[in-house]
Amino acid sequence: MVAVDADKLNRESSPKLLYKVVRSTAFQSCMMVMIILNAIINASLVYRHDASDEARKRIYYYVEVN
Repeated sequence: MVAVDADKLNRESSPKLLYKVVRSTAFQSCMMVMIILNAIINASLVYRHDASDEARKRIYYYVEVN
């Protein structure tokens, strides 16, 4: 991860707890895992051009929304 303008950040304008959480390794790792899972789910979407497409689209819709 690259810290952009980390020295110029006005820490008084944001809550310190929120700043600590967002800058933590656990939060950044969790976000990376979520991005990878989203990419895997989107890459697995297949169109077979038959009646099964509607059911599959409904499942993917609920996966993306929830």
